[in-house]
Amino acid sequence: DGTAPINVAISADPLSWTSGNTVTLTFSAEDALSGIDHYELSIDGQPGFTATSPYALNVSSMQDGVHEAVVTAFDKAGNSASASTSFYLDKIAPEITIDSAQQGGIELIGGATAVQGTVDIYVTATDPTSGLDAEPVVTVTPNGGSAEPTVYVDKFDVYHYQWNVTSTTPNGTATINATVSDSAGNLGTALPRTF
Repeated sequence: DGTAPINVAISADPLSWTSGNTVTLTFSAEDALSGIDHYELSIDGQPGFTATSPYALNVSSMQDGVHEAVVTAFDKAGNSASASTSFYLDKIAPEITIDSAQQGGIELIGGATAVQGTVDIYVTATDPTSGLDAEPVVTVTPNGGSAEPTVYVDKFDVYHYQWNVTSTTPNGTATINATVSDSAGNLGTALPRTF
């Protein structure tokens, strides 16, 4: 048998970004002559080790980012062939901050008192690894009331939301809360701000 194995394949589960501690690698190959003897896995260019499919790879101590898994199939005559796949780790929550709450261009946080009308809320959210899954979720809880949703307006450098002070809004303080998820499912929570 002087022919290497054929149809060598490997896949990772999950296929996309994950914050989990395990990635399952599934691999296979064919060899019609002497048959497959064993498989070896190599992670990020490290020395290979013998493995069977499916293989649960412990990624708890690995850095965030894109990683490569290479499987090499060996037949019983010593011939080999390889295939590779990527897997994606992100275990750090996105960063999110409530930057400002304004009414008519006047800052309300630590500043002026809101009156009836629209409050513009500005939020910064970033995730350098897997990216944000969607826009942040921003709520305002007026004094003694329940959390009320805001309306997403747009995003330039920061995310812009609006909330309306009405005649029925309780007097007193109001608290802004904001959360955001990244593509790996990590949840970032902003420090609440009050005006």
